[in-house]
Amino acid sequence: MEIKLARRSAAMGLLAVLACAARAVAALTIVIPARPKYPPPAPPADRLSPELVATVKLHGKFDGLTVDGDTVILLPNRLGLTTVNTRLGPTPPGVVLGPPTVNPDPPRDEIHDLVVFYDHGALPPVGSVVARMQVVDHYKAGGWVVLRASRAIDAGQLLDLEDNPDMRFAQPNYRYRLAASPPPNDPSYLNDSLTGLAQIHAPDAWKTTHDSSIRVAILDTGIDYTHPDLVQNVWTNDAELNGDPGVDDDCNGCVDDIHGCDFLDGDGDPWDTNGHGTSVAGIIAETGNNAVGGVGVAWKVTLIAVRIINSNTTVGSGQQIAKAMDYAVNNGAKVMNVSWYGRGWSDYGVSDAVSRAEAKGVLLVAAAGGNPPHDLDASPEYPSCFTQSNVVAVLGVGADDSLSASSWGATSVDLGAPGQSVLTTDTLGKYIAQTGTSFATAFVSGAAALVWGSPGYGTLTGQQIRDVLLSHVFRTPKLTGLCATSGRLDLGFLATPPPTEPTP
Repeated sequence: MEIKLARRSAAMGLLAVLACAARAVAALTIVIPARPKYPPPAPPADRLSPELVATVKLHGKFDGLTVDGDTVILLPNRLGLTTVNTRLGPTPPGVVLGPPTVNPDPPRDEIHDLVVFYDHGALPPVGSVVARMQVVDHYKAGGWVVLRASRAIDAGQLLDLEDNPDMRFAQPNYRYRLAASPPPNDPSYLNDSLTGLAQIHAPDAWKTTHDSSIRVAILDTGIDYTHPDLVQNVWTNDAELNGDPGVDDDCNGCVDDIHGCDFLDGDGDPWDTNGHGTSVAGIIAETGNNAVGGVGVAWKVTLIAVRIINSNTTVGSGQQIAKAMDYAVNNGAKVMNVSWYGRGWSDYGVSDAVSRAEAKGVLLVAAAGGNPPHDLDASPEYPSCFTQSNVVAVLGVGADDSLSASSWGATSVDLGAPGQSVLTTDTLGKYIAQTGTSFATAFVSGAAALVWGSPGYGTLTGQQIRDVLLSHVFRTPKLTGLCATSGRLDLGFLATPPPTEPTP
């Protein structure tokens, strides 16, 4: 078929365009509102910016700015950092700057560069030293240089700089960010090593929430509670921390349980001698936006370490497990992660502990197992196959949502989650890639904590959180007949908070 274009003269085309323009002007009036006029910054009242003035007044060291714009000042004599809000300008007369908040390691941009403006005369050359800082940039058109310190800039350096008669004004070399929601700054996230988080659309959920006040108990090999990417999220039992050694100060049945309890050795030190529990902990709540390692499903969650598995991965007895579950619930856990199983029997004592947790609205997230993979409908494992309403059973999937090293069950397993080559925390401050349903289960535990901490879901019970997760899975033919929802965990729905809080 031949297609021909209609042709017309240039004059006719011009007349048609003008006619169309005339009709458009007659038919449409556009009103463009005037933009608000913000005056440029006023000439500084001081020769130092407010952040640097605060540093001098506190006799501290300027160490940068938080992501919210608060000034971070190191106070050596007070053994910590303080953040000061200096965005409103200089401190009013008579107001003494003090530390309104103290945080041992606030997420921040470390800024050790100053931009220094000069009134007149030649600018110091690149490579020279001013106030014990090196000149690393020289911009004649703007009349400024950039000074770089090797570490936090102390008040003495700022006073030396202020004494320079040629210096007009000094400020930090401020950082700017993309207008889009910033991602966490953890290296393994930024280099796309944490593919499971993208698979479940966790970054979409983080647009509305990434922290949770929920306590998650990890019934496992323990936790390396000194790991730099976990230490801020591990539970600290203040009653025992500030109590008497060798005494059950809070009368919860475990002596000196500062970070959790060891039900194998019968003491209060749940140190991880294997690494499995530490890896589970990292997937749930590896600290987010701390510029270290990776990030968990939730950036901030309280993790209670409950050791019931030894270094040879032998799970404790049913009696120990039942006590461990009660301990977790009684110490405020709302989610229990159980990345282990018993095959071929239904332990009444453990089932009874699950029911006690159910009565208190606590969610139990259990692994479907996979050693070897088999149909749990035909050959059940526990606790994943318990029928209480607070149990959610998880199988593992790969990057393409296909079953990965996992058992399955069309009725006894609820949903899938990433369980293949998951980069997470390991003992002794290290990191490791893990595969198995143990780690798929951790994704769901982290997701439950994140949902519970999100606007509109805070009053729900564990059973209701389970229903929310199962009703928002990503359904795929690859999981049809393998789990009850035919779907994989998906947190994308949290990007839009519910219009009203669901009724408990």
